[in-house]
Amino acid sequence: FTEERIEIPVSEPTTSPQGIIVATLTVPKKPFNPPSAVVIAHGFGGHRNYCYLKILAHRLADESHGLYSIRFDFRNCGESSEIKSSKGRTLQEDLRDLDDVINYIKSKRNLEVLALIGHSRGALASLWYAVENKSSIPFLVNCSGRYRTELIKEKVARTSPKWQEEGGFWAEVPRYLTKKKIFIPAHETNSLAQPTLTRLLELPYTTTFLTIYGLEDQAVSVDDAAMFHDLLGEHRHSLHYLPDADHNFYSIDSETKQRVNHNPKVVDIIANWISEDERQKRLLSRS
Repeated sequence: FTEERIEIPVSEPTTSPQGIIVATLTVPKKPFNPPSAVVIAHGFGGHRNYCYLKILAHRLADESHGLYSIRFDFRNCGESSEIKSSKGRTLQEDLRDLDDVINYIKSKRNLEVLALIGHSRGALASLWYAVENKSSIPFLVNCSGRYRTELIKEKVARTSPKWQEEGGFWAEVPRYLTKKKIFIPAHETNSLAQPTLTRLLELPYTTTFLTIYGLEDQAVSVDDAAMFHDLLGEHRHSLHYLPDADHNFYSIDSETKQRVNHNPKVVDIIANWISEDERQKRLLSRS
């Protein structure tokens, strides 16, 4: 495969005048027919190359998959432009970024979007994008994504108990290959608490879902994973748990005290689930 660094113009009207979304397009040597792409979205405090995102893109480009992928930095993250709004990077801004990336893939690269793959906040954005746009994208992958969106407020309060009174909180995020402390306005957090994910049932029955959770996730309750499964049912939804893994799919070995990386397992699960053979099996089992 080959990779290209891409700068996608932010569409107008925008809170990022003349802004760009920085992305990496992974191009397989032997593309699947019809040529198809997956869109990979990072979570809060992340960037397009963290956790499993980069190695997943490389795996999906291999000969057995032949898939293009585009992974990108949301605005206010990584190398993408700043959002110039007192409301911060709201969920609606994330949806706009996703829309710009998807339109680029379709109009500039003439590729069909096969799947949206999101981690944590990127999973919420991907799922909500599908709902808001009545999407026909057939495969949606949720890694560590929250079902009970309102609980984001409790999660923020654990480390910033006065975030509502103070109008927000400070967080360290990756910017331009370094760490930068930025203010997260309360409006941004509140926007993430609004989606009602029972609306996933509005998507076409042909849409199928994969959810992956680490059983030691301290950011999002693993109970949420079962809630996705209960909502969507076993014919549409596949659920995988990784013992010992945390929110970003790492753990600490109890004996050596060394960090253990479970992200390759995440890649294995997604790559298998999205393979042509597994897609055909799911189709047959539901027909």
